[in-house]
Amino acid sequence: MVKKLSLNISDEKYEELALLSGFYKQDVKQMIDSAMDVLSANRRWLISLSEEYKAPVDFDRVLRDVFWLAGSSMYFFYKIPEKLGVKGLFRLDDFDFDLDEDYFMFAYSALSGSNLLVDAFYVWLERGGKTLSAHSIIEVNEVDKRSLDKLKEAIKDFDTPEGFQELEEFNVEIEEEEEFWTLKVDCVVETLDYLPSIRQVSRFLRQIFKKAGIR
Repeated sequence: MVKKLSLNISDEKYEELALLSGFYKQDVKQMIDSAMDVLSANRRWLISLSEEYKAPVDFDRVLRDVFWLAGSSMYFFYKIPEKLGVKGLFRLDDFDFDLDEDYFMFAYSALSGSNLLVDAFYVWLERGGKTLSAHSIIEVNEVDKRSLDKLKEAIKDFDTPEGFQELEEFNVEIEEEEEFWTLKVDCVVETLDYLPSIRQVSRFLRQIFKKAGIR
């Protein structure tokens, strides 16, 4: 069952909506429909947010707070890909933290426009160290068994690549599963400034894969 809803808004607000929808190459109706879908899908969560206020609060205030917090959080989350030189090529998939332990974890996955050999990476911020774990996924059925064997040998013997000299720890390993192998490059540093960029990690992976005759 479909209900018809009509709105009366000022010319100024309509023009603002038209500019916003035009930016995303949609018409105003499509944009309003999208907003209604998101609000409806998150109605229980939006209702629960009212419990965070000691005094009664209207929906306008809750929604403004949500947008403000989202904007602040996204700025923080996007700073890590920017720091690692891949802004716009990866998206945040997961985030976890423990304030008592000073522990933060960020998980990012590559967007379709990325041409790097890193499919996903994780950053841990903890007391005494920062860790980057970059992962490259290998489809076992797409690779010759001899190349997989060569890959195992290649990660045992390699020179520390340029840009990795400031690391406290550096480790390369393979996680083997039936259909997929994951080649992991783990870097531990004292501060984020010493972490290699994702592009540097991708170049290192290319060297490893070349030795194994993969890609």
